[in-house]
Amino acid sequence: MIPSDDAAITIRKSPYHFRKLRTAGVSLTHAVFAGLLALTFLRADVEKTSYVEAAPRKKPPTPVRPQKRIEPPVTSAKIEPPVSPSMKKAEPPPLTPAAQNPANQTASVFTPNAPTTNANIRNAGLLDRLVSAYPEFLQSHDGQSVAWRDGERMQFDDGRDKTSGERLELPDLEDSFFDAYPAGADGINPPPDFDPGRSIFEPFFTKMYGDCKTGDVENRMAEVVWLPENWGGKIKATTVNYVDERLNKISSELDDLPSEFMKYLKPPSDGYSCRPIAGTARIGMHSYAAAIDLNPAFGDNWQNARRSRRQYRYRNRIPLEIVDIFEKHGFIWGGRWSHFDTFHFEYRPELIAGFDPGPAAPRREPAQTVVRPAPPPETPQVQNQPQPTTAPAQTDSLPLPERQPRNIR
Repeated sequence: MIPSDDAAITIRKSPYHFRKLRTAGVSLTHAVFAGLLALTFLRADVEKTSYVEAAPRKKPPTPVRPQKRIEPPVTSAKIEPPVSPSMKKAEPPPLTPAAQNPANQTASVFTPNAPTTNANIRNAGLLDRLVSAYPEFLQSHDGQSVAWRDGERMQFDDGRDKTSGERLELPDLEDSFFDAYPAGADGINPPPDFDPGRSIFEPFFTKMYGDCKTGDVENRMAEVVWLPENWGGKIKATTVNYVDERLNKISSELDDLPSEFMKYLKPPSDGYSCRPIAGTARIGMHSYAAAIDLNPAFGDNWQNARRSRRQYRYRNRIPLEIVDIFEKHGFIWGGRWSHFDTFHFEYRPELIAGFDPGPAAPRREPAQTVVRPAPPPETPQVQNQPQPTTAPAQTDSLPLPERQPRNIR
C-alpha cells in the first residue's frame, strides 16, 4: 500500500521534532552545569570571607610623630641639687683576705658593654660550667665567647632560633645546653624532642681531641682493661681530659656490682670508631675515643623501636645503678634522650650540674729528648808513650727529664 502525500510529509517532518527536543535537552544540561558551577564559586567565596573574618586582624601601628627637641636653658652657674644622706651611694664593704686571693676568684670576665638580660645571665652560668669542665684547654670567658689557652676564642651562641633538627645539623656551643640534663629516675622516658647533649659542636671537640681522619686521635689513645675481675678485655679510649683514667675507675666500681649486672657490661661493643653516626653525616664522641657502648644485646635504640604515631616507644633495660656510676665520673647516658640509645655513654662533664673534674693541671707537653755529647775520636796509641790521666766523661750523670704523660703531643 502506497502512503498518501499527507502521510509522507508527516514522516519526513518527524525527525525535526526530535532534533528540537535534543537541542532543548543540551541547553538544559548546560544551564544546570552553569548553575552548579556558580554555586561552587559562590560557596568558595563565602568560606573565604568567613575565614578572613575569623582571622585576627592586626591593628596597624600608629605612626610616631617626631617630637620637637626642647633645648634646656643655659645657665651661667651649675646648681647641684641637695643630696640627702639616704640618697648617697653606700661604699662597698672591704674584701676579706680569702676573697683577695686570686686563686679563689673566678676566671669569668664580662664585657662592660654587654646588656644584662636573662639570656646573658644564663649564658654566663653555662660558660662557667664549660670552662670548669675542661680546665686544661679553656682559660676564661666574657659571657659571649670562650677563650682557649692558646688565645683562640669561640662564640657561644649564634643568636638563632632553631628547631630540634637544626640544633643537630647546625649547632653551636649553646645548643648542647638547650635541654637541661636530668639525673636519677626522673630522666627515664623523656618527653618528645628532649635530647640533652645530643648536639655536638664539632669545631670545639675536634680542637680538643683531634681529628680522627688525620690520626690525631689515635696518637692520644690508651688501652683500658675493662672489668678485670669479671672479663678482662681491652678497649681503647683517649687520654685527653684523662678519659682513659676515668674509665679505669668506672671499670673498678662496676666490678664490685653483683653478678647479675655483668651481663649488661660485657662484652662492650664499641669504644673508638672513626665513622659518622649511623644514618647521618655527623660525627659523634666515638670518633674522639671519648665514648663507650655496653653489651648491645641489652641495648635499645630509637631507630629499632616500634613507632607509635609520631613518637617512638621508649624502652630501657640498663639498670640505674650502672648509670649512676658513669654519671659520677662525667659521662652522660643516651637513655635520657627521647631519641634514646640506652647502652651509649660519652664523656660530657659540662652537662652534669655540679660535676667537679678535679683540680686544673697545667697543659702537658711532650717529653724533650736529651742530646748527649759525642765521645772524642779515638787517637792511635803509640807504644811506650804514657797516656794522659784524664777522667772519663760522665755522660750517664746528665740530668734526665721527668716522664711526661702521653695524652698531648
